[in-house]
Amino acid sequence: MLCRTLQPTLEQLLDRIVNAAIQDRVTPGAALLVFDEGKEVLERYWGRLSDPSEGGAEVDASSIYDAASLTKPAVTSTLMMQLVRDGQVDLDDSAKRWLPELTGVGSDAITVQSLMGHGSGLPAHLEFYRRIWGGETLGHDSPRDTLAAMAGAEDLERAPGESVVYSD
Repeated sequence: MLCRTLQPTLEQLLDRIVNAAIQDRVTPGAALLVFDEGKEVLERYWGRLSDPSEGGAEVDASSIYDAASLTKPAVTSTLMMQLVRDGQVDLDDSAKRWLPELTGVGSDAITVQSLMGHGSGLPAHLEFYRRIWGGETLGHDSPRDTLAAMAGAEDLERAPGESVVYSD
């Protein structure tokens, strides 16, 4: 019984972790809201919305975070786990099986796994939107199809699996 009373609570552990991240400048702040079976069980806010030296507002219940970068891997990973489990996708499949737009030099070697793990060898952070806004269509009717064709036509910068390069 004595050992249990000396153990930190979940809130104390979270405080230590998040405060250390703020102190180490990993993030200026954080917000957490936990529900269990539809009932709120924990609500905590730490730090600021931007670097304290820039005078960022304190994180509170009205703070808004862009979670799009978090939803992409969460949704994609969950979906892929189901598809792999059901035998519909093999992570070693050629990515061209699913993305026929991949036509650039070296793209034959890209696998589903290398795409999922940011190790495809494709270049990062290309501003295709500028070309599309400039009117380039590559003969496609929709910006989505034009974007897919532009991205797929890119030559690899390195061999798939050689390195991990994150790109949105």
